[in-house]
Amino acid sequence: MTAYRIADLTAAFSRIDATPDDRVPQLDKRLRNLVSRHYLPPAERQGRADLFSLPTVCALRLAERATVFGLDRVQLDDLLRFLQSAPDHPIRWREGDGFREALTRIEIALERARVGEDFHIGLAMGREGVAVPTAWWQPEPVTPGAAAILDTMAQDRPEPDAVFRLPAGRLIRELLGALGA
Repeated sequence: MTAYRIADLTAAFSRIDATPDDRVPQLDKRLRNLVSRHYLPPAERQGRADLFSLPTVCALRLAERATVFGLDRVQLDDLLRFLQSAPDHPIRWREGDGFREALTRIEIALERARVGEDFHIGLAMGREGVAVPTAWWQPEPVTPGAAAILDTMAQDRPEPDAVFRLPAGRLIRELLGALGA
């Protein structure tokens, strides 16, 4: 498994965003603050440096963009916990020798980005004023009967009052290209 140091990620993010040299230290500090303040666990340690898995790096990329946009700490924490948890009704699985485990949303996002799918991840706020983390991706193939049920459910759901969407498919593909992953 390939793992990445914050210094590697700072270099990759700054290339993607064409960050001026004098602003790279701010980016590095922002990434270090994000991993120390939010649930972005390292996969391993090499000397004094934490190393992060590719799914965690993808979550960090989305978190960094959301931070630059201005999401507050609580909303960002909700988004990151959402990304690093499995859906209530798992749609994709990892299978191994004698086990089956649901993929987290960020692992699903990574799979989808790798095959070129465009999708968004962000927050949707309803009339009650609560911003709820949401993923807007292409639906999984379903039977015609299930499609009719899903269409009915979608019609019953009210339009959100406000939405924050990250173009997650594109952001993850850019990151994969920059990391050579």
